Amino acid sequence: QAPQKILFKISHFPNWKTNTGEPVRLITPNLMMVETKSSTLSLTYRAGTPERVALFISILSMAVLIWIKAKDYLFRRARIG
Repeated sequence: QAPQKILFKISHFPNWKTNTGEPVRLITPNLMMVETKSSTLSLTYRAGTPERVALFISILSMAVLIWIKAKDYLFRRARIG
């Protein structure tokens, strides 16, 4: 059976993996290609360590900003009343 080229209109990120082990190639910034002989193909994306660290920093930053605003509001209310 000849290999089939399958195109996906999804943004390319290095963490895309196929269930058959074939490499996912970047064709254009919004088009990926997999060349496979398999009759079924599944793409999965798993966030790597840099993505998880960035998410943690974002959540921590939002929590700090919320705490700063809430602290100002709570202390102002205590001084007034």
